[in-house]
Amino acid sequence: MTFVHIIPHTHWDREWYFTFEQARVMLVYFMDELLEVLEKDDEFKYFILDGQAVILEDYLEVNPQNKERIINLVKSGRLIIGPWYTQTDELLVSGESIIRNLYYGISKCKEFGDYMKVGYLPDSFGQSAQIPQLLRGFGIDKVVFWRGLSERHTKYSEFIWKSPDGSEVFAVNMPLGYAVGKYLPHDVKKAHERVSNIIQQLKQKATTQNVLIPNGHDQMPVQKDLTYLLSELNKIDSENRYLISNFDEYVDSVLENKEKEEFDVVEGELTHQKYMRIHRGIYSTRYDLKKTNFYIENLLTNYVEPILTIAYTLGFPYPHGLVEKAWKEILKNHAHDSICSCCTDNVHKDMEARFKQALEICTSLLELNLRKISEAIPSNEKGEQLLIFNTLPYLRSGVVKSTLYTDKEDFEIIDEKGGKICYQVISKRVIDMGKKDRRIAARGEKLFLNEIEILVDAQQVPALGYKTLYIVPFEGGKKEDIEIKSNNAIENEYYKVSANDDGTIDIHDKINDKHMKGLLVFEDSGDAGDEYNYSPPKKDYVIKSGENDILLKTIYGNLRQELVIEQVLNVPKDLEERGKKLHSVEIPIKTVVSLDKGSKFISVKINITNKACDHRLRVLFKTGIKSEVSFADQQFGIIARKNRLPELEVWESENWQEKPVSIYPMQSFVDLHDGKYGFSVVTNGIKEYEIIGEDFDTIAITLFRSVGYVGRSDLLYRPGRPSGVEIETPDSQMLGDLEFELALYPHKGDTVYGLVPQVAKEYLTPMISYQKLPYNVFVINEEQQQLPSRYSLLNLVSTAIMSTIKKSEKEDSIILRIYNPSLQKIDGGEICFVDKKYDGIYVTDLKEDNIRQLSKKDKDSVDIGELQPCQVMSFKFV
Repeated sequence: MTFVHIIPHTHWDREWYFTFEQARVMLVYFMDELLEVLEKDDEFKYFILDGQAVILEDYLEVNPQNKERIINLVKSGRLIIGPWYTQTDELLVSGESIIRNLYYGISKCKEFGDYMKVGYLPDSFGQSAQIPQLLRGFGIDKVVFWRGLSERHTKYSEFIWKSPDGSEVFAVNMPLGYAVGKYLPHDVKKAHERVSNIIQQLKQKATTQNVLIPNGHDQMPVQKDLTYLLSELNKIDSENRYLISNFDEYVDSVLENKEKEEFDVVEGELTHQKYMRIHRGIYSTRYDLKKTNFYIENLLTNYVEPILTIAYTLGFPYPHGLVEKAWKEILKNHAHDSICSCCTDNVHKDMEARFKQALEICTSLLELNLRKISEAIPSNEKGEQLLIFNTLPYLRSGVVKSTLYTDKEDFEIIDEKGGKICYQVISKRVIDMGKKDRRIAARGEKLFLNEIEILVDAQQVPALGYKTLYIVPFEGGKKEDIEIKSNNAIENEYYKVSANDDGTIDIHDKINDKHMKGLLVFEDSGDAGDEYNYSPPKKDYVIKSGENDILLKTIYGNLRQELVIEQVLNVPKDLEERGKKLHSVEIPIKTVVSLDKGSKFISVKINITNKACDHRLRVLFKTGIKSEVSFADQQFGIIARKNRLPELEVWESENWQEKPVSIYPMQSFVDLHDGKYGFSVVTNGIKEYEIIGEDFDTIAITLFRSVGYVGRSDLLYRPGRPSGVEIETPDSQMLGDLEFELALYPHKGDTVYGLVPQVAKEYLTPMISYQKLPYNVFVINEEQQQLPSRYSLLNLVSTAIMSTIKKSEKEDSIILRIYNPSLQKIDGGEICFVDKKYDGIYVTDLKEDNIRQLSKKDKDSVDIGELQPCQVMSFKFV
C-alpha cells in the first residue's frame, strides 16, 4: 500500500505582479477563512503557512485581535509556521542575510509557540550549497524544496544533501512542484483520477511506499472540502491510504523502515534546469536593486554591527531593536521574486522604499555611534580630532577617504606622537554649516567652512578599533596635491597600468613579472529575454568597444593615481534596430582606473548613461589563463563551477526547461587560475559572470541587463510559456545614469594561495574616518565617560574571514562569526584579546546557544582549532 501524504499549504508571494498591500488585502481574507476552517474541522489536522513568519506580522498588524487564535492553533500543532522570516532567495543574498532570516523567523515563531523544524524552500530559483550547514546551525536537519534537482544528482526524491563542511540534512524534493495537488475537484471520481496520475509519477522517484502531494498554490485559499475528499478517496481506493500530513510526518514515515545510510548523498549547489526553471538572468536584472541590497548588507555586517559592538564594549548601549528593524526591511526584499527582480515596476518601487528605510537607519546608527565615541575622547592641545576606524579583526594600513570641515585654508595631519601624516586633497568647496546644524541659523549667525575631501595615509590602525589623528595649522604655504598629465600610465609598488588607444588597459604585475594586455573591453548584445531570463534575439548584433576615439586623462597624487578613460559606444536603440544592424544611440562610458599607495588591487569605477532598450552590457577581461573551471564566492566560501556545462549537448533532445548556459551568480568575486597564476575580478554589488572565449580565458562581467517585461514566451534560451506574466516593465530597461565599481587582482598561485577572498573582503571594507565637530543635526548630552585615543577589541590571527561581530541577541555577551573561505581544511588560528578581556569563551550554534567552552591559552588568547572547508563558526565572549 502507498501512503499518500496530502500536505495543505499556501505559497504566499508577498509581492510579485501585484504589490504587497494588494496581497495583504487577500491575506486578511485568507487568514480569517483559514482560522475558521481549522477551528471548526478537527479532521483538518495541519496547514503549512509557507514556512515564512512574516505572514503573521503582516496579518496581525491589521488584525491584532486574532493573535490568541493563532497561538492556540500553533501550540496544538495544527497551524505550522516558520522557520524562515521570508521565503529567501539563496544565491543572490549574503550568508549573514540567510542566517538573520532564520534567526528572526524562528524568534517570531516562538511568540506563537513553536516553529517547523524543516527548511522549507518551495520556490527559490536554485539551492545554495551552504543550505545544509546553515540549517544544521539552527538545529534543523530536514529540507523540502522544488527547483534545481535532476537525475544527474540522484534519481530519487529523497536523499542526503551535504555541504562542503560535511553538514548533512535529509532532503525531500518535490519533483512535480509545490502546486501539483492544488484545487482538487470536489467530484470524488475526478479527484481520484487526477490524484492517481500524480501518485504514479511520484512513485517513480520515491524511495519508499510514501509519496508527498502538496495541496496548495500561489495565494491559494484553504481547500475547505479536503477532509471530505480524503475520507471518500480512502473508501474507493484500496491501493492507497490518503492522509492529511506535514513534512515532519512525511520524513518520519520515509525513515521508518529505511536507514539514512541507504540514501544517495548529493553535494553542492542544485541548479539544474531540466524539470524546473532556474532563470539564468535574475542575477543581473535591475542591477540598481542588487547593488543597493549588497551595499546595505555590507554596511550592516562590516560597519554598523562592528562599530556598535566596539561602542558597546566601551560602555554605550546596543540598540538591538533598530538593528532588527533594518535587517527586517531588507529581508522583506529578499523574497525570491523580489530580490530576483522579476516583479512589476510598482513592486520595485516598494522595494526601493524599504531599502531607503533600512539605509537611513544604518547610516544614522553608524554616524551617531562614531560621534559618541569621538566626543568621549578628551580634546587636547594637539589639534582637531580625526578618528580612523578599522572594522576588520587585524591591524591595517592603507589609504582612507575622509571629509573634513575646517576654517583652515591649509593644514597638516599628525599622529599622537606628532609625526606628520601624508594626505591628498581630492576636492574642496565652501558650505553653509547652518544647513548642517540649524542652531547656527537660529542664533542669527552665519558660519561657512571649507568642506574638503581628502585621502589619508593611515598606518597601523588597531584591529576592530580606532586611532586618533589631529588636524593642525600648516604654516609652510600652499602645496599642490595632484597633477594632471597626458601620460597613459599609472603605478604603485605592485602594478603599472597603461591605457591603450582603444580604451583597454594593460597590467604589469611587478611582483610576479607578469603582463596582461587588452583588458576592459565593453561588449553590448541584444537581450530578447525578460526579467527572469537572458535570451539573445534571433538576429543578434554584438558590438564591442574600441571603434571610437577615446579621451584620456592621467591624474597623479601622492596617495592615488588615476587613469580617466572616456569613450562612446554606438548601439542599436532597440531590438528592431539590432536586427537591421543599425546603431542610432550613443552610450557614453567613463572609466576611472585608480591605484592607491600600497594597494594590492586595482580599482575600477565605470559610469554609463544607458539610452538603449533590450540589451545586455558586459565588460570583458581576457586573462590569457586557459581554464575548465572558474572559482567564485558563495555564502561563506568558494565554489568551483564548470565553464562549459556538458548538459548543453542534450538539453534540447531531453526537453530541458531552459538552456543550461554557464551564467553564474557570485557574492563578490570570480577567479581564474592555472595553479601557478591567477586573475580575479572583485565586484561591489555586481552579481553575474560568465567565462567565455575559445580557451575559456575571458571573464565576462554582466554590468546590467535592459529588458521590458516581467515575462515573455518562446525565448531561445527558455522555450514555451512565459515565466510570470507578460506585463511591461519600462523601469527595468535601466535607462539613465548607472555606476559600477570593481577591482582587479592578479595573484600568484590558486584562489586560496592568492588570498583572493581576503583581498575581496578588504576591498569591500575600507577603513572609515570621523571628524569630531560641534556642528550636528541632532543635539546629544555630553558624554560623561572618557575614552582612550586608541582602542582595539580583538585580533584574529587566521586566514579565516570575519563574517560579523555583534552583541548577542539574548545576553550581555559578544558574538563573533568567522568562516573558512577555502575548499580545504585549515588551522583556524587564534583570537587575541587586546584592550577588552573576557571570562568565558564559547563556541555557539547559529541560534547563539553554547555548544562548548574553549580553554584560553593564556588570559589574552584562545585557539580556534581546525576549520572544515567553507565552515562557519560562531563564538561567544562573556
